[in-house]
Amino acid sequence: YIEVPKDANGNTVVAVEYSTLENGDISIKTYKRKFDVEKAAIVADHDNPFDIPEGRWIDIRLHEEPPELLSETPLEFQPTNLSQAVAAAMIGVEPPEISDTDATS
Repeated sequence: YIEVPKDANGNTVVAVEYSTLENGDISIKTYKRKFDVEKAAIVADHDNPFDIPEGRWIDIRLHEEPPELLSETPLEFQPTNLSQAVAAAMIGVEPPEISDTDATS
């Protein structure tokens, strides 16, 4: 979203064109405005680039992707039992090894 500078009457001061480049950068170009008779509209005069007047600016609102959440759990620590994981985390030690055999048999 881009908000362009306006005069006291709410008319845009410059014509602004923007695009997103292949690498993700944003290209913003400002031009003088001109009246296009065929379109019956004010358009950018591509032959006359124009600086934003002093004391004016362009507001740009960007959407930033949220950071990827990284786990603080070491890769080698993968508990198979929630109570073991909680107990180990509370006392700060590695959980006991779990064997593949059933201890009750």
